[in-house]
Amino acid sequence: MSPSLTLSPTLSLALSLTLTLTLALSLLAGSNGEQFRTEVVGTCSAGERDALPTSVCCTTVNGGASSPNAYATVLGGVDNSYKYRGYLYNVCIAAQRLRDLGSSADVVVIIIMRPEEPQLRLAGGNKPNCSTPEQYRGADAGNPPLTALPPEDAELLRAHGVRVIYSGVMHGERLDFASLMFSKGLVWRLTEYRAVQFFDADVMPLKNMDPFFRLHRFMACAGKVSAMDAGYFRLTPSCEDYKGLRDLAVKANYWGAH
Repeated sequence: MSPSLTLSPTLSLALSLTLTLTLALSLLAGSNGEQFRTEVVGTCSAGERDALPTSVCCTTVNGGASSPNAYATVLGGVDNSYKYRGYLYNVCIAAQRLRDLGSSADVVVIIIMRPEEPQLRLAGGNKPNCSTPEQYRGADAGNPPLTALPPEDAELLRAHGVRVIYSGVMHGERLDFASLMFSKGLVWRLTEYRAVQFFDADVMPLKNMDPFFRLHRFMACAGKVSAMDAGYFRLTPSCEDYKGLRDLAVKANYWGAH
């Protein structure tokens, strides 16, 4: 007769919870690894890259660039509040300022639109403000949701030689301060450029910064709170580095830190 093992109710419950937690973490880890992994592919055109999800990086991008180097910024949360316009105007002025100082590099702005649902709530709850286009300023008018920049804003950027790229956040669907900070990493996907200088959309260059493109190392003016809060950094675009950065964003979201 085989000996039997009797567990106390407390030990039995603890063992059951341990097994359940282990299985759940295993399933989540597998989902996290497969669903959210970063994929590196070969050669793409600029249009093909821009149409891909942010989980994909092209090692070589053909077209789109008119210079081997670029200044880049991220304009996130573009929506029907039109509060983004102050930053957009600053990007235009910065681009013109760089041209006047003798820069020959491209200027790129990565646009991240706010999802439609919060824009619908905004349209129903808020009155238009002074930055709203004139046709929407009537007393009973709402602000229709935006799916892209209004034509006048897109034309303003074009007139100042700013290249526009639309993108989602670096990982996930949430659009908050943390996800936008991580989304600065999107500039590492700009592999059509040899070097990129990133600046926040409220930064104004006072000198021609083109000589920094000749550096061979990463450099940054790190923020006081976090390195990801840096308002300026110089980088060499790379899918390998992008994958490493995005994996950090995925990990932060997975453990609830984001």
